[in-house]
Amino acid sequence: MDRLTPTVMVKKAADIAVLLTFCLTSLAFAQSRPFLSRVEVETLASGKTWSFPAPTGEFKGDTIQWILESGGSVTGINVKHSYAPGRGTWLVNDKAQLCVKFFRIFTDRCVGVLKNGEKFTMVDSNDMDGIFAELTVQ
Repeated sequence: MDRLTPTVMVKKAADIAVLLTFCLTSLAFAQSRPFLSRVEVETLASGKTWSFPAPTGEFKGDTIQWILESGGSVTGINVKHSYAPGRGTWLVNDKAQLCVKFFRIFTDRCVGVLKNGEKFTMVDSNDMDGIFAELTVQ
């Protein structure tokens, strides 16, 4: 273990300052992302169809559609394999994330929505610093 000489203390303080700067920069980045508000997500979802490419798994790249009815029902469709739609419910939680829960077939998830100009991007609630999929709303 290092003795706490003035030189060692200065080095440890510098290390802590670098770590603190990194943490604050990461926090500022996450907070500066332009996530839509709860009301904006509800308006963007209710009665609309969300389309996006499946990001992973067996159907990666296939177009997925969530048909979001105004009463809170959702139908999930893989456009390429539309023979087995998934049905479930949707809501917007207190974190302004759209959450879908399917009775079968599709994966349940919550997503935040970013807006960049006229384009939308979904961000998985398990990785708010990442990107889940580009989103088209009809």
